[in-house]
Amino acid sequence: MTRGLLLVVLLILPVVAVQAAPEERPEVTRGELKDLVKRFANDKMKGRESGEPECDQAADMIAAEYARLGLRPLGNDSGSFFQPFTSPRGIRVLDTTALSATNAKGKSTAFKILKDFVPHDEAGSGRVTAKAAFAGYGIADAQLQYDDYEGLDVTGRVVIVLRRAPRWQDKRKSPFAPQHVMMRVGTFKAKVDAAVARGAAALIVVNDPASTSKSDDEVGRPGGTANGKIPVIHMTYAAGKRLASRLGLSLSKLQRRIDAKFSPHSSLVDDATVTIHCDLEPDQR
Repeated sequence: MTRGLLLVVLLILPVVAVQAAPEERPEVTRGELKDLVKRFANDKMKGRESGEPECDQAADMIAAEYARLGLRPLGNDSGSFFQPFTSPRGIRVLDTTALSATNAKGKSTAFKILKDFVPHDEAGSGRVTAKAAFAGYGIADAQLQYDDYEGLDVTGRVVIVLRRAPRWQDKRKSPFAPQHVMMRVGTFKAKVDAAVARGAAALIVVNDPASTSKSDDEVGRPGGTANGKIPVIHMTYAAGKRLASRLGLSLSKLQRRIDAKFSPHSSLVDDATVTIHCDLEPDQR
């Protein structure tokens, strides 16, 4: 439950002061306003995001200022400036979210959320343990006559794909380089739609080695959606390399083969499994 002020914009304070009766009109000085701005804009307030402790702290500061000005609370019967309400904030990623891979000999590699992977904004909640498949860049496009899924039955499998598209930065030779093409086939949503259409149980998108350096091998903030059809994981290349190794694959070699002639090199992985716990719930505060 989030607390909200009936009036929350500090810029109204001088107006309130002017409209008050002369005998009740408090002084609002430039120094006081400057002090308020400094307090609210302080880095320690962390932007005052709704539902966070810093937001409640900001609300308490505003309520105290209202009281100092002699304003009368109209929030509720308790004589408070606050009105309780629920604020939907999207999806919460639970601490039980996890990812691991196990080979035929029973050796497992576990990965760390935030450092190695995050559920992507396209992700749906779900738990999967299944055999894997490597599907190149996860692209299936009739216009380009390119299909990473051709001859590959990924039904019920965890599909691993590379981010972006073959030689997408090569504007002279790559058919994937034009921006409108990348928007059609190279986005996370396009990769998710292709995997879902082919019956995948989950999708892992790994930062591609050719265009990822150590300094930018990152994943975004964890996310998800109530409308997500399958778990969708975004993984760093460093972690993806370890995942692929556990599955007997080399992502860098596979990418070079694909990029060399814009030709898919996809395969099923039958002697290893991937486990994904993508535990999400609506976030309301």
